Amino acid sequence: GNDTYTLHQFHFHFGEDETKGSEHQMCGSPRMAEMHMVLLNKRWVAEENPVPWDLDNPERGTRLMVLGSMIMAYEDAPANEWFQPILDAVYFPEPRQSGQGKKRDFRDQGLAYFANTSGPSQGPIYLDKLLPAEWNTKYYTYAGGLTTPPCSQIATWFIFENAVVWSMDQLKQLRKATTFYHFSHVHHHGYTAILYLCVMLIIGTLTKQMLVRYAPTIPYPMVVMLWGAVINWFASIENDGQLNPMQMSIRMWSNIDGHIVLYVWLPILLFGDVIKLNFHTMVQTFWQACMLAGPGVLLSTILTGLVVQYLYLDWSWSFSLAIGSLLSATDPIAVLTLMKELGAPKGLTYQISGESLFNDGTSVILFTVFFDMSRHRRGQYASVARLIRIITRMIFFSPCLGILVGAIAVYWMKKASRRHSKTDALVQLSVLLVAAYLGFFLSDNSKIGQASGILTTVACAAVISFRAWPFIVSREAIENVWATAEHVLITMIFSVVGILMSRAKLSQNVNGRDVLNCIILYLAVFAIRAVVVFVCRPFMNCMGPHKVTNKESVFLIWGGLRGVIAIALVLFVKSVQSGSNRTWPHDRDQQAEQITFLVGGVVFLTLLVNAPTARPMLKCFGLVYGTAADKYKLQIVDHVMMRIVRAAEDAYEATCLKLKHDAVDIIRHCSLLERLNDSSRATPNQLALTDGALKANAKTEQPVLAIAGTVNDEDVGFTLDMIQDHQSKANG
Repeated sequence: GNDTYTLHQFHFHFGEDETKGSEHQMCGSPRMAEMHMVLLNKRWVAEENPVPWDLDNPERGTRLMVLGSMIMAYEDAPANEWFQPILDAVYFPEPRQSGQGKKRDFRDQGLAYFANTSGPSQGPIYLDKLLPAEWNTKYYTYAGGLTTPPCSQIATWFIFENAVVWSMDQLKQLRKATTFYHFSHVHHHGYTAILYLCVMLIIGTLTKQMLVRYAPTIPYPMVVMLWGAVINWFASIENDGQLNPMQMSIRMWSNIDGHIVLYVWLPILLFGDVIKLNFHTMVQTFWQACMLAGPGVLLSTILTGLVVQYLYLDWSWSFSLAIGSLLSATDPIAVLTLMKELGAPKGLTYQISGESLFNDGTSVILFTVFFDMSRHRRGQYASVARLIRIITRMIFFSPCLGILVGAIAVYWMKKASRRHSKTDALVQLSVLLVAAYLGFFLSDNSKIGQASGILTTVACAAVISFRAWPFIVSREAIENVWATAEHVLITMIFSVVGILMSRAKLSQNVNGRDVLNCIILYLAVFAIRAVVVFVCRPFMNCMGPHKVTNKESVFLIWGGLRGVIAIALVLFVKSVQSGSNRTWPHDRDQQAEQITFLVGGVVFLTLLVNAPTARPMLKCFGLVYGTAADKYKLQIVDHVMMRIVRAAEDAYEATCLKLKHDAVDIIRHCSLLERLNDSSRATPNQLALTDGALKANAKTEQPVLAIAGTVNDEDVGFTLDMIQDHQSKANG
């Protein structure tokens, strides 16, 4: 035809020995290596004339053209001079002698000494010299797809019959690249991924322990993001031109596929949030939460998209709206924990938590539509009727599927509800895990449900929360397992974002202008949040018993933190925009790193600024006790707790006197006895001995003296107040 193609990139496939290497085979046998030249159709590059994605369209296969050249190497063959500038970019330095200076930072090296990276050529490259002899007459061709995920059927292949000849030294030079990761699947060193997981869990667990004890107001996800950046910096030093296991492990996690994030992280986190809710209280604020999660998210998406488009004029409108949709999802976990701790109004608490759950689904639906449009999939949204049909399927089919899965799970759990049965407790926990993941997969999978996995998961968890708790065998086991899973997933996802943000900032793709844009976007997000809340507030007050006051409106705005959903979606965008999927009309690595930095920066700022200041804001607004009934309940709880503490202290003293031994060491391990620390009641036997001495002095009418000495080799002292107190007891 008349199509014009431009070279986008070329890459090599090779193996560790002569028996494998090429993706294609000639006469049933593989070759030692294979080079692919990927060319893009200019018609696809042009935004106004994209090639359709429709499978039935014959133009679909003209999106890409791939030229495949087989490579063979021989011991006696001379070096192929045309490939040498490329091979010289594969960096493998000789072992460095001690004292030769500072180690190099592999991020700034710019040389492809490990797989899946690119580097500058070491001389001019002539493309026609890279092709085999008779390339224009001897070739095989077929209409096919990409050999890496998503394996889209958008390419026409040309495989040349003749092979390019290299010297064996050149092939060995290519093999010196560390082949540990090949797009989305692991070749030889996949097990090293466990190293970063273990290291990050050790650091994260210690951090969690310290924060809970000494700095409970600091959000844990924010600190984990900082740890990710620090670990990436420490692990970025080159080790004689080779990647050490930690560097390999970090690189695998930083190149994690976005679908894994969506399918592994989100079901557990969403499911856990829903099953903890009080369903009956949640029903009262359901429509108010839907008001913010429906029209509110739509309005927020449009306004945020306008801001993003203004900051980055070269981005398409559909892509800017996709970024606006993922920034519209709230995740106020830290704020909700604080509100429950301080006794904030339940209506406000459930409005914030309900909005967070429901707007996740709305945001993902809008993100799916706009992001697909930005990827030139406008054909499936060509008509308004079809767009409405797709959104309707997501909104109505997803909850129905979730209710079905939840009902089956409840029935199964009811049949395994024998008390004190470890097997039934294990069955119930397994059913919950399957329900969380299976519902999400069935709904979100494009070949099965084509709906919203988030809405399905929320509906499934709501059914279980409403019906299953009365016959749960071990509620403690379920809560502990889910809390552990959430801790692991949050630790890993936020640390990975910390790594990606630090790398983006240190690269040439993110500059000072992007940092300023991140701050502007953060301010704009909460200004837009204010607009949404005050627009929706009159309607919300007509939809439920809880009326939103001015102070509560301000806290609704300030408490709208961004978190897991935004992070998960931005990792998905990054994995599609760069690295593993090189099928775009132009190089979007810069755009991918800018998106990661912007969204990660907004999430970080909400955790840094909004979360720690929520406590003083609640106290300033007088929202810490909620209604009068809530305040009375807290007073009752405090009174009961005080009686329990007094009973524990009396029991401690009685036991020590009975056994004639003061167990001071026990006090440090029992929170109910913490008031006894450094008090005379911690040593009742010693106190009894003192009382006896004072009483004897009182009977003989001898003057009372302050005594200082030792009892059982321990220092003992009595103050004047203590002596007077004991005198009054003795005389009384």
